[in-house]
Amino acid sequence: MKKNLYAKQSKQMFQLILVAMVSVLACGTGIVRGEPTESSTSLPENTRIEEGSLFKPTNLTVQLADNFGSDHDVFDMTRWVIWKGKAKTEGGQCLLETLTPRTFGMAGFGTRKKQFNPGLVGTNGVEISLVDYVMTGKSPEFDAATAERLGIRHRIEVMGPHLITGFSLTISQHHGQIGFEENMRSVQLHFDMITNWGLEWWLARSIVPADYKKYPRWDLKLPTFKKVLQQGVFISEPCLGLAVHHYDPLDIPESPFGHRIGLYLTDDGNTLFWTIDGKVQDKVDITGFFASRADLVKDGAHLTVSGIGVGKWIVDDVAIYASPLE
Repeated sequence: MKKNLYAKQSKQMFQLILVAMVSVLACGTGIVRGEPTESSTSLPENTRIEEGSLFKPTNLTVQLADNFGSDHDVFDMTRWVIWKGKAKTEGGQCLLETLTPRTFGMAGFGTRKKQFNPGLVGTNGVEISLVDYVMTGKSPEFDAATAERLGIRHRIEVMGPHLITGFSLTISQHHGQIGFEENMRSVQLHFDMITNWGLEWWLARSIVPADYKKYPRWDLKLPTFKKVLQQGVFISEPCLGLAVHHYDPLDIPESPFGHRIGLYLTDDGNTLFWTIDGKVQDKVDITGFFASRADLVKDGAHLTVSGIGVGKWIVDDVAIYASPLE
């Protein structure tokens, strides 16, 4: 049986983080969603997708699965590449950490080969278990210089020094988070924990030129994230926020760790949805997003798993799924 070596100290750390959040701000939750879609017609009847329903990838093929069961701290480099920071197996789990301990940064890994179907045909997705996060240093002064050093193109200096951690799953023709490469066609699930704002879950995609005429930009002058959500679907460069769930500090239901999350594309890449513990949270229509640059995903796409903060991220049991190709 696998043992979580960091469970006790991580639980204590998360409790301290909640106390810090509660002492700063409270009141209310907010949700913004993109355009909902009708139930998927590319899956069998028993796996049609509705927000709030349970989704199981039982009709999909496992393209790659890793339970990180090595007893020798060996990270399988035949399956993965290191994107940022360091990665190793420990206690039958995957441990991600920044290159320099107690220093704010990023850590992550990606698929060595493109594991999702060519052209994103059918349904493609990934699930991973978020085990724990152990904070090893103080929250940084997150300023423009720090963002530039990390290659982050978001103008999110307003978050610092309150950013605790973030974590993401990204499906793209390149490795990395949205915005780290030019001409990315990427979809992403990520969350941010910020002491003065709370917890946000984001379902997002990279920006295309037409978005600037259709959607408002994040107004950095707005005092709270709740005000930001009132803009509806919005641009937070380099992402387009399609569906965002926001919890103010007193309203955070529980840690995002200790759960299994999933990010899926269906309808040949035209519908995007995400899950927690198998329950569909949001489903949005992104018709034409990949088709407008089909050349970029004609050979499939990569997965990147990554965290940001000052600490160690423990994950487990990653699985990549795709529709069987005839």
